Amino acid sequence: MSIPPRRYKVFLADDSALVREKLRGLFSTLPAIEICGEAANAVDAIVAIQSTAADAVVLDLDLGATSGLDVLRAVKRVAAAPVVIILSIHPFGDFGEHSLREGADHYFEKGENFDVILDVLERLSLRGAQPAN
Repeated sequence: MSIPPRRYKVFLADDSALVREKLRGLFSTLPAIEICGEAANAVDAIVAIQSTAADAVVLDLDLGATSGLDVLRAVKRVAAAPVVIILSIHPFGDFGEHSLREGADHYFEKGENFDVILDVLERLSLRGAQPAN
């Protein structure tokens, strides 16, 4: 009997419930992806990401009164840090460059790059697929 591949766990951190809903719908088309949690602010996101052992985080820079950069810094401090995909309303420019310097693995603008995120997650999930323990 073969062991099924492990599902790739993705955490959503965005203050917009509508954006999180859209992402859940898009990611549901990828059978290897599992949404392991969601948060609308930085404090909740940091705690939940660490407890879910997410493989990847789709992270908004604007989390209400808190900053996605705080989440980015916190999750990238651990040894088995997840892949962090920034999804922001801000054009790449200074925001993107700063995010990448802080440890983000990818930076995309909202509205025009949702399909690109699907491609990235599909590639990551295929690379990260391994037998469940």
